[in-house]
Order: sequence, then C-alpha cells, then structure tokens
Amino acid sequence: MAVRSARRDAASKRTGATFAFLVTMIATMTLLAPTNSVATAEATVPQAYRTVSEMRAQSPFYIAHRGGSSDWPEMSMSAYDSSAAWGMGALEVSVARTKDGDFFGLHDRTLDRTSKTTESTDPTTLTWDELSATYTNKLNASSPAGEPYMPVAELFAKYASNHVIFVDTKYIGKASERRELVDLMLSYAPAAHWVLKGYYDDAALTRIARSEGIQSWGYYYARDMDRLGATSPNWDMLGLELGASNEQWNAATAIGKPVVAFLVSGPASLSDAIAKGATGMMVSGVPATLEVPRLMVKPVGVPTPTPTPTATAPPVPLAPPLAPPPQAQAVSGVPRMIKARKKVRLPTKSSAGITLKWKSKSKSVCKVKSGKIIAGKKRGTCKLVAKAPASDQWLRYTALHNIKTR
Repeated sequence: MAVRSARRDAASKRTGATFAFLVTMIATMTLLAPTNSVATAEATVPQAYRTVSEMRAQSPFYIAHRGGSSDWPEMSMSAYDSSAAWGMGALEVSVARTKDGDFFGLHDRTLDRTSKTTESTDPTTLTWDELSATYTNKLNASSPAGEPYMPVAELFAKYASNHVIFVDTKYIGKASERRELVDLMLSYAPAAHWVLKGYYDDAALTRIARSEGIQSWGYYYARDMDRLGATSPNWDMLGLELGASNEQWNAATAIGKPVVAFLVSGPASLSDAIAKGATGMMVSGVPATLEVPRLMVKPVGVPTPTPTPTATAPPVPLAPPLAPPPQAQAVSGVPRMIKARKKVRLPTKSSAGITLKWKSKSKSVCKVKSGKIIAGKKRGTCKLVAKAPASDQWLRYTALHNIKTR
C-alpha cells in the first residue's frame, strides 16, 4: 500500500508540474510574440481539430485514447480537460449504456477494472442513479474515492463543437440503441465533427455511419490481417496495433487510407509508428508522447487592412460569406415532477419551432399519449425521450428528460 501511495503522490506531482509548465509556456510565448499595430492580434491556444477533414490534413494527427488512458482516470472529464490543454485535437471515448438508457464512458463489459471491484457488475443491469450512487472510476485517480463516471453528453457538450470525437459503441450491439447514441451525438455537433469507431468486422456500424455522413474507423490486430482485403473497403480510416509486423503495416498503408497506430505511449513508440507509415496516433501517454504542449496561434481582433486596389490590379471579388453553423435546439416547459395518476401536457415544439416527438422509456411509471405525460400508480422516475429533426439552420434534437412521480 505504501508503494502505491508513493506512486500516486509522484503521479500527482508530475501532473502539477505539467500544468505549471503549460501555463508558463503559454504566458512566455504570448509575451515574446512580436506586436504589430496594423496586423491582426494573436493569442496562443492549444491545438484542436475543428473537423475530420482538418484532422486528416495533418500528418501525423493525434487522438487522446480514452482521454489519455495512461495518465488520468480514463474517460473522465478531468482526463479530457487535460488532453485538450495539451493540444490533443481529437478525443476518443468508449460508450456503455445503463439499464434505463443513459450513455456513459466505459470500455469494458463490467465496472470491475475501473471501479476496482470484483463483482462482475454489468452496467446494463443498473439504472444510472444506481450506478452513479454506488460506483466511481478509481483507475489512475488521484484520490482513493475516485471520480464520478462521466455521462457522454457532458463530453459532447463541452468538446464536440471544437474537437473531433471518436466514439466507440463497444458492447452496444442493438441497432436501435446505436441509432439513439448517434442521434445524441448529432444533437451536439454536425457529422463533420465525429468518427464512429469499431472492430474491423462491424459492418453494421459502418452502414449507420454512412447513412448519417459520419466517417468511420475500423481497427485491426495482427491476428486479423488476413481479413484486411475483404473488410477494409467498409471503413474510411483504418487502425492497426503498433506491434504488427512491417509486412502487415505495409499491407495496411498500401490501401491508401489513413492508418492510425495504437497505442502510442511515448517518444519511442511515436517514432516506431511514424517509421511504419502511420498517419494518425492513438495516444495513451499524452505528456510522454508530446513532451511539450501542441499550441497554435489564433488570430483575434481587427484584421490587417486590405491594400487599396490600383487600375492595373482590379479588386478581387469578395467571396460569399460562409453560412452560419447549425445551432442546437432546446426544449423548455418540461415538468420536473408529476403526481401519480395525473396527466400533464408536454411541449409540442422545440426552440426552433420544430415539432417534437415524445417516447416513454419507463412505461411502468408513465406513458405518453396525445401529447400528454400520463403518470401511473407506481412512483419513481419517468424517463422521456424527446426528438426533433434537423434543418439547415438547426441540429437535430435528442434528449432524455427525467420527471419524478409522487
């Protein structure tokens, strides 16, 4: 126990030193940046990929595996915040689903590895309230108490609009539940911000991705490479374990699609991945691999004035302004509580004026009929899903509303 405690203390000190270094570096670069009263002002910020196309234009591009699985509690908000601060332009998350339909970050079939229990607890047998009240994510946590498991909606709300997010459906096999997750994703950002990740033989996932205009990434182990030729056409990008042979790497890169190496944990594995032809890096050890934060200069303020055109150099016609990005819809007026055996009318339109569709996910507690929520005899939590389609100006809306019955 003393050894583990010492290791945790050392890890905590390293993390503190890392953040101190990052703050110092950003401040130094900002102070040393040359000033120009005419040119655009500039600010130094962490790198980020705004779209998948922008990510693929980089070589190599970097993805934080579970938010930095070697450094922080995997798939916790603190991990994603740390990876984003280090300039990881893309973030990866594995998703599990609770008994009552809440999606959260978990890579395994059970909670054992991350909660450090031995109960073989299957999250699909628990409601979100039961899970979050009983278990915490203790893997790589700085405190023995661990950190709360993270609803993926929190990650999407904070980073989907300004990062690329790789979403692994993992053990969510039902098409309806996968569609529900994709609806949730697209309610936070357009398709250009997402990558659906799956094992190489998951053709069903690629069909969902194509139907929504989302790019896909299929990963292979060395043992799977005899199926590369038959299955690689299904995927937009490929993944291959770093330990695969040079011949297997040559076969993967010869297909002509981006190949992401996994897992990259430090400078040696980064060099190995580059030598084998990887264009993307699935990174588990973020500070060790990057060594220094990846920063970019972001223009702010007033742009440099355009020179006055001359007779010999006619002015270039201005390009049409870019269309504003789609906005998120919202819904108001949903009751927080309803008495047993009572009826309450539900909102019919979103903030965009688009018609809502409601569905009960807890029919033993409540039902939806003719635009009203109808509470039964049983007390508990009524879970309602509201959906509204997308339009040119608006993202699609999908949200789970919890209403207490008493």
